[in-house]
Amino acid sequence: MPKKPLRPPAPPESGPNGPLLGTWQAAGLSMAVIASAAADGLGALLGAVTVIPVIYALTRLRAYAPHARSTAELIGATLGPRAGFAAGAIQLLAYLALAARFAVALGAVVLVDFSSGDDPAKVVLWLPACALVAALAVGAVVCWVTTRVVASVVTLLVVAGLLVYVYLAVAVTARVAAGSDAVVIGTAATPSQLSGQLVGFGLGMVGVELVTARAARIARPGRSMSLAVAVVIGAAVILWVGDHQGVAGPWRWNAKFLTEAVPEFYADAGWTWMAVAGVALTAAAALASGWAAVRVAAGLAAAREATPNTGPRVAVVGLVAAMAATVSAHGMRGIATVVFGAAALLLILLYVFATEANSRIPGDSLVAWWVRLIVPALAVVLVVKPVVDAHFAVVEVATVIATMLGACAASVAASLSRAPRVVAKSE
Repeated sequence: MPKKPLRPPAPPESGPNGPLLGTWQAAGLSMAVIASAAADGLGALLGAVTVIPVIYALTRLRAYAPHARSTAELIGATLGPRAGFAAGAIQLLAYLALAARFAVALGAVVLVDFSSGDDPAKVVLWLPACALVAALAVGAVVCWVTTRVVASVVTLLVVAGLLVYVYLAVAVTARVAAGSDAVVIGTAATPSQLSGQLVGFGLGMVGVELVTARAARIARPGRSMSLAVAVVIGAAVILWVGDHQGVAGPWRWNAKFLTEAVPEFYADAGWTWMAVAGVALTAAAALASGWAAVRVAAGLAAAREATPNTGPRVAVVGLVAAMAATVSAHGMRGIATVVFGAAALLLILLYVFATEANSRIPGDSLVAWWVRLIVPALAVVLVVKPVVDAHFAVVEVATVIATMLGACAASVAASLSRAPRVVAKSE
């Protein structure tokens, strides 16, 4: 019979090195990397299905190991320090790719907004330079600005960006309800099949666990992650309604056409507000993912009993900048697809670690055992389905191989690591 569930102790008022982050500040960090799922419409619910069991597992692990300083230590609390280190290394590899991806996105958004009217063929040649500058700028901020300030700025940016999108969706819905005709977009007339979008929806919210990279600074990580998912789902439903009201066509699972409909209704003002929201959300995602990559690297260095210094942080920023400049170069689209796809699959592997660690908590839990079965099954589907649907295309197979190589590298690093220290300074 299942025993009484764990009850987390009341969180302290401050962490080892200052006040704990509030619920909204921590939620802002999580929201930043999953905000793009708001464009998935009802598909955001499928994304939530993937991450809700992980949030449950990490919440129980935090209750079991309240003094754990990172995701790796939460997992290592039951699976052992080497398994925890391997999970942390997998997390670092994924966050490096995520940070590079959002740096490229930020560079692209800024480049497009400030080069309207120029020759697109010439503009795109500047993307690697813009991505490099964006990565270095974000790296400078997350390396030498406190976690509390980064979280506050990210929260303001992501909330502002989502509010703009929600406002525009409501405005479009109200305008059509008042008698305006829906916009006709040619590609919207093609019915979309759910099967082809399942994997994209399932991976839409990976990264929500980002706040646990500095678990010691988060008062209630489970509440913050749940709040982030709830806010994004709410925004996704509103955007989905706006998309279907504003764009003529058959049933669609996502809200991808809203960005094309808004300028049709509001002309230049619509373009301006969409650009503002895009820059805000992309900057928030770049800051949050860069912050997480730097903090995970610092945590792994502490686990290896390395002397605290700025070396790991500078190395992370350099790697992210190099990756961003490389994958955004002309002719590197296939490589970028493989790298970013592998990052998502590595996070799914991290979730398997988390649910397995959760199942090892003393005290039988029926829910924990179901989670232990469901998450690995979801992981298999998310890995196998794209490969089968693409008929074993080179890019899809290469993504799986890259994921396996990343997992092997993490395992080797864990086997060579020393036992982690008991106490480490938290930011």
